[in-house]
Amino acid sequence: MNDDAAALKRVIARTDGPVIVAGYAYAGAVVATASDERVKALVYVAALAPDEGETVAQVFYKDETHPKAPQFAPDADGFIWMPDEGFPNAFAQNATDEQIALSRAVQRPIAVKSIQQPAPAPAWKSKPTWYLLAEEDRMINPKTQYFMAERMKATIRSFAVDHTPLLTAPAEDGNEPATHAFSGRPTMELNGSGIGGYGEVKDITRDSSSWASCALWRAPLATSSNRLQYEGARDRSQYERGSRQSTRRSPT
Repeated sequence: MNDDAAALKRVIARTDGPVIVAGYAYAGAVVATASDERVKALVYVAALAPDEGETVAQVFYKDETHPKAPQFAPDADGFIWMPDEGFPNAFAQNATDEQIALSRAVQRPIAVKSIQQPAPAPAWKSKPTWYLLAEEDRMINPKTQYFMAERMKATIRSFAVDHTPLLTAPAEDGNEPATHAFSGRPTMELNGSGIGGYGEVKDITRDSSSWASCALWRAPLATSSNRLQYEGARDRSQYERGSRQSTRRSPT
């Protein structure tokens, strides 16, 4: 995780002015290292949030796993890959066949050492934090997500989405994206270009995990949306825009 935190620090250093940092999945642990005073808020999207001294693995396995969750084991080089069956069964069970095939093709492994390293004091203890809770997540138990979000004192937005709202949370009536969850500031949207937000997008970094990404916004936030040109996006035409009502409740 140190390498990922260093990469994020370099990206922030290339910006000027206040910024908002967002992380998905494993990258929640990475964005929590963003202690720079110019970082004004953190956004978590179905993300892991270890406290000081905890590891990513500890919070990932805090609660029972879903029956269809994949079984992970490192390869000979100490890297963990998503098994092929993990994509349709748990990673993105609401995705199209095309999206699943693409996810398999472009995945990158995560190093075992990155999920075993104790986390430093997290920035969410001193910065405003927002959390998108994925109610149908089969990778990170929604109960765990709720526990972490409550512990962070985050503003929670809960949706009936799987682990990959970046892929699978479009479109019912053609208005704002299903994951346009954060009323007030910061407001964010997840769309076909990756993660976008209100305000000027300055930069982005991909961490060592195929299942996680960090995004960076300029702040203060504007009133019109600028979409992030996300490096990892391949076929943007497959995504649509849509909306859902947000709720705040404990998952059952």
